[in-house]
Amino acid sequence: MTRAEMLNLFGQDDDEFRAEAEATLAPTTAAARRQAEEIAGEREKFHELDLTAESVPLRPEAWARIEEALDEPEPETGSNVVRIDRTKSADAQATRWRPTALLATAAALVLAMGLAWQLIQAKPPTMVAILVDDTGESIAIVEAFSDTRLQVTPLAAITPENAQVLELWTQPDPDGPPVSIAVMEQGARTMLSAQDLPQLRSDQFFAISVEPQGGSPTGLPTGPVIGQGLARPAY
Repeated sequence: MTRAEMLNLFGQDDDEFRAEAEATLAPTTAAARRQAEEIAGEREKFHELDLTAESVPLRPEAWARIEEALDEPEPETGSNVVRIDRTKSADAQATRWRPTALLATAAALVLAMGLAWQLIQAKPPTMVAILVDDTGESIAIVEAFSDTRLQVTPLAAITPENAQVLELWTQPDPDGPPVSIAVMEQGARTMLSAQDLPQLRSDQFFAISVEPQGGSPTGLPTGPVIGQGLARPAY
């Protein structure tokens, strides 16, 4: 095979030659065809990622090695035949695993990019309130974010018993009544929305009470307050 033919095989502008080469190299068994279809599907999945990579030309010495290998005669007899067969077997094994390795590498790259994007997008809280019980023990942290989200992270086992629930309260107006933010079925890290509340301020009061199933029936805390605290700006 000449260098011009090799160039065509590696994606140059002779469509007729490339189609003929691909037909010659087409898989002949059902298993090989399934593997080829899977590889083609994964290649299409990562096509957008491929478009972001710069095209790197093949180095001149690589062409020289390819042409030298194509021109080298194969031994006909003797122990060298066995050695070559073993080499071909090893090459076949490597060829079989190479697509899997490439796919794994591509998947790892996409995962790394996704994690990096999440880290870039993550924003620290603007306000933090540490809620304590009657003994001064910290039982939960309330983190407020600039996009009106609130995250409640328990620091102790505060899951209510029976049919009771936990209810988170705040006091937007220092002189006004507490306002319910949300009912939490169990004491686990929970992300809530506070979009209906005014913008949080420093020293804003937060509390968690134990209420009947469905929340307080009066709109105010009716059960024991198990934790309370004031919000502070986070730096």
